[in-house]
Amino acid sequence: MEQVVEAMASKEGKRFHAGPRTAHAKRTRWAKESFPSLSKDLDVLWSAYGDLGYVGLNGRRARDTLEAMERIPDEIERRTGVKLR
Repeated sequence: MEQVVEAMASKEGKRFHAGPRTAHAKRTRWAKESFPSLSKDLDVLWSAYGDLGYVGLNGRRARDTLEAMERIPDEIERRTGVKLR
């Protein structure tokens, strides 16, 4: 999802990876401003990333993350007309 956000931002000339130390914060801010309806889903996804990637917390968190990952590209497709799937 971060790469999808990065690709959408690049359409506006944004390049978050140019500053690796601030990339995640800038990407998150841009995504939430550009897609406010996805703010909660992005929080779920990005807050669970470390937990699920490193320690695999629990099934509920994994389910919530997968559901967010379904909603995010759907909303981006709807708002931008760019097919992601």
